[in-house]
Amino acid sequence: MFMRNGLEIEESLISEFIRCGEEAHQIAKAHHLDPGSNGFTFGSDRYHRATELVTSALEEHDFRVSRKGGGLRAKREGLELHFGTARGADLSNRANFDIGASPARHRAALSNVFTQGSFEGMSVGGSTPVVHVIWSGDVDSGLTAVYVGKLVTSSGQHLEWEDLTRVDQNGAEVTLEHLATEAIPMPTYDEQPEPVFQLGLVREEKTDAN
Repeated sequence: MFMRNGLEIEESLISEFIRCGEEAHQIAKAHHLDPGSNGFTFGSDRYHRATELVTSALEEHDFRVSRKGGGLRAKREGLELHFGTARGADLSNRANFDIGASPARHRAALSNVFTQGSFEGMSVGGSTPVVHVIWSGDVDSGLTAVYVGKLVTSSGQHLEWEDLTRVDQNGAEVTLEHLATEAIPMPTYDEQPEPVFQLGLVREEKTDAN
């Protein structure tokens, strides 16, 4: 599949993202009733299992794989992949996936801004386009969606998706244009409140003592 700026992720690798996500969900679900389990341990378990399972496929597609903290990073010339999990398929819902939750996502968004004006697949000033792979699902439903997307920032604070495409076949195709957005309604002129002015008579004019 192709993304903006000519970035390409092979369909064979996309298939591995889906397969490894499904397998990781099943393994994590099987261990979810172990003593001491909760929603957090389930999410962490499925993330780490999915990233471990997909490692060999990434290496076969010429990616150099490493871990920074608990996060998987995969990089080859002109492209870097980061990975994440979400509770549900709607990535516009902060309850499912908070895109601005970590410094790593902010750095990825800034890197994408720096490379927006570059030629196909090229790095600019040491920056490489970063594409996120997101596995969505929960304990009851298993894997519900797989997305690939690019985060960007315009203000240095708020992050948004520049490209976001659903690549699995579990549900209807969902792209960036179809994501629900919660716009802030702007009041019309008629809805504006009347201004308040404090008016009164000036009984005694002040004079300059100097």
